[in-house]
Amino acid sequence: MYTNSSDIFQLNDWERLEQVGAVPVEFGVLKTLFSDYRAPTVKIADLCKKQLLLRLKKGLYIVSKRITHKPVPVFAAANHLHGPSYISFHTALAYKKITA
Repeated sequence: MYTNSSDIFQLNDWERLEQVGAVPVEFGVLKTLFSDYRAPTVKIADLCKKQLLLRLKKGLYIVSKRITHKPVPVFAAANHLHGPSYISFHTALAYKKITA
């Protein structure tokens, strides 16, 4: 089977993002993760364009469900977007489908 070099790099990028997992990650961490590229900032922008990385706000990203195979953790994302914050008892029960 023939694979060109760009496919190998894409797979490598995919594996790197799998290592991050389904947690909010700061730009500096991603920049370090892709530091072997000449322009890691451009690579991060390209991954966002391909929707493999989702931008939550400036400098904060989350890996797409296409890679992690897990839903985006909305409560963790919300906590990073507006912190310090907490989840109410009522919300936690509703999330677990428990009625009070």
